[in-house]
Amino acid sequence: MTDQSSSSLSSNEANSHSLISSFISKSSEFLWRNISMEATVSESHRISKKNLCTMRKWFFWYCVSVWAVGQTEHAYVFFENLTYLTHWGLLINILYFYLAYRVMQDKEFERKFWKTAHVLFEVGFSIQLVIALMYWVAIYSTIKRERTLLFFY
Repeated sequence: MTDQSSSSLSSNEANSHSLISSFISKSSEFLWRNISMEATVSESHRISKKNLCTMRKWFFWYCVSVWAVGQTEHAYVFFENLTYLTHWGLLINILYFYLAYRVMQDKEFERKFWKTAHVLFEVGFSIQLVIALMYWVAIYSTIKRERTLLFFY
């Protein structure tokens, strides 16, 4: 590669980096104008900070355990499960609970990732509602079972 083509690539990279940075700063200003991070992720009006942190840690480990049990089916189950919305919902929840727990523990981490935790919460909460409705309305009735609805499986 010549010097001219490498300098052209580096200027293209600089331009794309500048566009991405501009997009992130403008979307950040639009989404989180006049919001302080201290009162948004790390606190609850009903639960103490210690209990909230403990709950997030437990939910994180619960989600990880559900994911780990699901990985024991066969060799390529991880890639196969990426075709299911429920698996994506679980991965989003795992990432959210990890970030939410870490944000409460580390102020430097909070400054960098509190917005990501907010977005993951919104996406995760919305997607879990859709998953639950789709399963109970459309899928549950099509699965053949020997037991009644009383057992919920």
